[in-house]
Amino acid sequence: LSIAKLLNPKELTKSSEKVAHLFETQVAFAPKVVLVGYGKLGQEIAQSLHKRGIDPSIIEQDIDAIPVIRSEVSHVLYGDAGHEEILKGAKLDKATLLVITPKDIDTVIEVVRSARHIHPKIQIVARLHEHVNHTLLDELNVDYVSSEKEELKVFLRKVHFHIKSLPT
Repeated sequence: LSIAKLLNPKELTKSSEKVAHLFETQVAFAPKVVLVGYGKLGQEIAQSLHKRGIDPSIIEQDIDAIPVIRSEVSHVLYGDAGHEEILKGAKLDKATLLVITPKDIDTVIEVVRSARHIHPKIQIVARLHEHVNHTLLDELNVDYVSSEKEELKVFLRKVHFHIKSLPT
């Protein structure tokens, strides 16, 4: 913007109205579901949620994928979901369900611990490698853990079950 435009009261009003609208939209957004990861599984879950009229908040670590995701969903954050600030930015405190799609146990545990600190009663569904000991996840009260060998369809059915149980 030029200095003249910046000093023009009409331009300032337009700009401040746009910023206010964006802020209100973000503040008002209260997702029922926070989805960690937007790979193949994350995309299928997001599509399923959209078919049910649910707009998820998505967290993705692949910065190159963010513009593509933004063209498909309204609320996406770039970052590590294991960090509380990112989960707060995704409005986890307003959500009812957290779906974790990365299969790495360290990632899942970090995300679950951070999520439980922010929202102790949130339902959590996660997918892991087969060889993982599920004891720790049981202690962290993960509602459903899928193994890598379990078919994708079975995992999606479990996610759908949790989605159906969400309050409207």
